[in-house]
Amino acid sequence: DGPDQEWLSELNCFIRKECIEAFAATEEDTSKLSKRGRISHRQVGIRCCFCKHVPAQSKGIAAVSFPTSLSGVYESVKRWQKVHLDLCGHIPPDTRDKLKMLAEKNEWVPTTRQYW
Repeated sequence: DGPDQEWLSELNCFIRKECIEAFAATEEDTSKLSKRGRISHRQVGIRCCFCKHVPAQSKGIAAVSFPTSLSGVYESVKRWQKVHLDLCGHIPPDTRDKLKMLAEKNEWVPTTRQYW
C-alpha cells in the first residue's frame, strides 16, 4: 500500500500487490532464460506470481521479464497485463474476475508510468 494509491490506478495497485513480484536472477535464470547473454546474475526481474513454479519452457509469453531500465518496469507490467494475463492458466478465477472488473473501471492515472 503506502503511496501506491496516490500514483497508481486501483487495477495497477492490485497487479502490483497480488499478481507480480520482483526477484533477482539466479545463475540458473541467466543460463536458461538469457537470450544472447542479456540477463546478469542478480539482475532484477519481474514475474507472474501464479506461474513462477512452472518450468520456464511451459510458461506463457511475458511471464518473466528483465527490464533494463526503470521505465522498462512499467512496460513489463503492461505487457504482463496485455499478453500474459490471457495466456496464464494458473491465475485463480477469482483473481481473474477482479482484474477484469478493475479493468472495466477504465481508470486512468497520468503519473502511473513515472511511479513504476
